[in-house]
Amino acid sequence: MVEASISQLARFFAAILEDPRVTTTHISLYMALLYEWTLNHCANPVPIDRDTIMIRAKISGMATYFKCIHNLHEYGIIRYVAARHRYMQSVIYICNI
Repeated sequence: MVEASISQLARFFAAILEDPRVTTTHISLYMALLYEWTLNHCANPVPIDRDTIMIRAKISGMATYFKCIHNLHEYGIIRYVAARHRYMQSVIYICNI
C-alpha cells in the first residue's frame, strides 16, 4: 500500500513538473486527496468530505476548492464525481498518470 502511494506521488510530480497550470494550491489539494486514497487502501473510488479535504489541504475558500478540484479533473490527474445531493459524498478516482 505504501509503495502504491509513493509510486503514485512520483508519477504526479513527474507529470506536473513542466505544467505551468498546476499551482501550489493544486498540489496541496492533490496531497489531501492522495492521503484519502491511501486511507482507502489505494482503491478507487474514494468517498471524500469537502470540509475534511479543505482542512487537510489548507484551503479556506470554497470557490478555490471547487476551482482546483475541477482543474485536477480537467487535467486528467483525478476523476471527480460530484454528489447529486447535499447529504451524499462526492467521490474521486486517482488516475494513473
